[in-house]
Amino acid sequence: MQGLRENAQVRVLGLDGTLLIEATLTPNNGRVDVSALAAGVYMLQVNETTVKFLKK
Repeated sequence: MQGLRENAQVRVLGLDGTLLIEATLTPNNGRVDVSALAAGVYMLQVNETTVKFLKK
């Protein structure tokens, strides 16, 4: 994620709400490795904001 000014709690969830990945992003390391996930639709929760994303 670009533009982080402070640490951010990140969770990747399945559409059923199952927690798949949990990480803390920092301004120096703003990446979450989703390479182990199968192609599909997931939810990305950053602090209090949740969005859907598609992994191809």
